[in-house]
Amino acid sequence: MSGVQPRYETVGHADGAPAPPSDTRLVALVKLSVTAMAWLSCSSGIIILNRYIMRELQFGYPMALSALGQLVSCLVAWIICDVLRMVPPVDIDMKYFLQRIAPVG
Repeated sequence: MSGVQPRYETVGHADGAPAPPSDTRLVALVKLSVTAMAWLSCSSGIIILNRYIMRELQFGYPMALSALGQLVSCLVAWIICDVLRMVPPVDIDMKYFLQRIAPVG
C-alpha cells in the first residue's frame, strides 16, 4: 500500500504514531469515564453486599467470603476474555511476566 497518505498528522508523538482526530479522543474520554464510574459503583456495591452478608445473614467466615469474591472476579474475567472475546489475546513472554506481573502478585 505504498503511496497512501495518513488521514491525520503525526506531529507531537515521540513514537511516530498518528494523532487521533479530536472526536476519537472525546470517545476515548467518555469510555474511560464510564469505565471508572462502573468500577467505582461495583466496588462500592461489593463492599455493601459483603457487609450485608456478614452482619444481616451472620456469615461468620470472612476469608471464605473474600475467596468467593476473588473466584467470581476470576470467572467474570475468563468469560469476558476467553468466551466472549471482548479483549484481544496478548502474548506475554517470561521476561515481561517476571518484571511486570510477578512482583504485583
